[in-house]
Amino acid sequence: MTKMSVMEEFHNEVANLKTYREMIEYALEFLYKNLRVAPDEVREIIGELEDKMEKEGDLTSLGRCLYIKAWTYIDKGEYLSGINELTKSYAISQKSNNIEGMIRALNTFGLCYTYIGNLTRAFENFNEALKIASDNNKQNLLSLIMATISESLLEIKQYEDALEYSKKAIDIGGDPANKAVNLARVGYIYHLLGDNENGLEYLTEALAVAEEQMLTTMIPEFLFNIGSVYRGLGDTNRAEESLQLAVKKARTAELPHIEAKASLILGAISLEQSRDDEALIYFQTARKIAQSINSASVEVDSLQQIAQIYKDREQWKEAYTCQYEYHVKSKELFGKETTKQVDSIKMSMATNEAEYYQKMYEQISTISQIGRDIASSLDLEKIVRITYDRIKEILDVHVFGLGFYDEEEQEISYRFFIEEGQWVEPFTVSIGSSDSFGAWCIKNEKEVLINDVESEYKRYIKAISSTDPADEKKFNSLIYIPLVVSDKKIGILSVQSHNKNAYADYQIEMIKALGSYISIAVENGQLYEEVQSLANRDYLTGLMNRAYFNTLAEREILKYKRYDKGFCLIMFDLDNFKSINDEYGHDAGDTVLKEVTQFCNTKIREVDLFARYGGEEFLVLLPTTDLDGGLMLAERLRDGIRTLNIVVNEKNNIGVTASFGLTLVNTEDKSIENVFKRADDAMYKAKKAGKDRVETYL
Repeated sequence: MTKMSVMEEFHNEVANLKTYREMIEYALEFLYKNLRVAPDEVREIIGELEDKMEKEGDLTSLGRCLYIKAWTYIDKGEYLSGINELTKSYAISQKSNNIEGMIRALNTFGLCYTYIGNLTRAFENFNEALKIASDNNKQNLLSLIMATISESLLEIKQYEDALEYSKKAIDIGGDPANKAVNLARVGYIYHLLGDNENGLEYLTEALAVAEEQMLTTMIPEFLFNIGSVYRGLGDTNRAEESLQLAVKKARTAELPHIEAKASLILGAISLEQSRDDEALIYFQTARKIAQSINSASVEVDSLQQIAQIYKDREQWKEAYTCQYEYHVKSKELFGKETTKQVDSIKMSMATNEAEYYQKMYEQISTISQIGRDIASSLDLEKIVRITYDRIKEILDVHVFGLGFYDEEEQEISYRFFIEEGQWVEPFTVSIGSSDSFGAWCIKNEKEVLINDVESEYKRYIKAISSTDPADEKKFNSLIYIPLVVSDKKIGILSVQSHNKNAYADYQIEMIKALGSYISIAVENGQLYEEVQSLANRDYLTGLMNRAYFNTLAEREILKYKRYDKGFCLIMFDLDNFKSINDEYGHDAGDTVLKEVTQFCNTKIREVDLFARYGGEEFLVLLPTTDLDGGLMLAERLRDGIRTLNIVVNEKNNIGVTASFGLTLVNTEDKSIENVFKRADDAMYKAKKAGKDRVETYL
């Protein structure tokens, strides 16, 4: 016997109902029941019902149906479509004074905005939902709101808070679907906190509920979480089995966000087992899906892994391209993440802690600003200096710095430490040292918090060491945080103070948040340094090569488009250079190129970009420089080059001239290539006009 479809079942039952009220009450119950079983058919049924509800003037039922319709999109990861339906549902609920409908819509708005990365909007909606529920004594909806807030807290890695909200949601109770979701969430949070045994217990129970109730859209995510837990337990085979099944069921259920996350973890497992080609395919799949559904966090993680694979293969161009994209996406993601509204929610739940949360808000705001500042730089020295200068605004800090962990050498290299505003001479510490807080921090993967070094140090080390061996008890308070990226220990972050009792427990969380920003920045900066030293310099002159110059020049285009920071571009070519090579030989030509480079370097600012573009052709990009400034430098370079007396061999000294082309970036430029073309045209204009001159093309 053929199984009846959800649509057929609905029509058969409705045919036996006599009144509109009987039909609509049955319909609402039926739609909720089948929402995750057959979302497409549920949406179709709602489409049939909308006209009837409007004709009856039944706004309450219409708002509820549109809310259900929103979920048919949300469960598939189509968040913008879900937000569109929620907007209609909220407006109708507000018009009909349906308080419960308004709360549910606001709560689900929060979830959708969380998934698309707009956490500020998410927590604004959660806060409004809590306010309305509290003002109208809607205690029955607190479980729902708490569960959804827990989901969002997970997104910003507030695991302890997320666990607390999820357990409260379970205690309050709910239907089987909500029970399964809350059980799974608690299990997953336990996993994130390192308690995989408890995590597996909760997740297994959640999966059983989902399978019993045929909640097909929940099963892929539960399998994904179970796979993650098995990985945490070290059972790689079961982890892969669960994750591969999650991918399969996610495709069937059309849940791309689950497929992307599972592919990311499968890639990591493949990488751990040296199956690099397979890992690369998984990561590229995850990235492609993430781009299609606007999942910024998954795309960032995928890019980081892809860049690492290319780096290990010494495919430097691909590694740099991916790492740069990762850097840009990470910066965008930092801009989206905020905890301001989290504090607002907690204040509305516990107003007696208002003073504490005000302090938290102020410090989180500063940490977030520091995160945005350091995300804009690939220079590790600059990152440390920026952070030191800003963190003094919120903490008692006399020493701040980074130590980089070298797993192969088993040591920590303290390359960037600032003490009282001055750089400390770099030094290294063995990971086996028994008198190093940094070594303890790395080995145990835990933070160190001390407010009286003399009386508390024995909790961590056998003896005291510091950046100043001559005064070992100089620092009385200190914090050390391990820096971790993709489960890989990369170093430590430390703040230290002369004063006792300088740091409160809650400030550990502030430094952890800062550490997450810095970890990504360090990864960017370290790869940047490696790739730069190997791939971005011209072997003869030491100038930037063409590829590296193009990369930095494209950044200047982005700055211009975003911040209206213009620039001037100079292109110049040594006149009659071929005749030098022909008459005196290529060694003489090389000498000329080096001498010209050395002279130009004495006239060009540190902020300017100077490159050998190819052969005897050079480029200079002058940030925030107008036409007059560019012409002044071009004439200075032209005049200086023509006065050079270059010794090319024992018998010959020669002179050389250059032709210059100059242009400015403008609003029509889609890429740096447009600017190059104008500068090139201007340079050839100078050549045709007799050489040894400067021409412009605007």
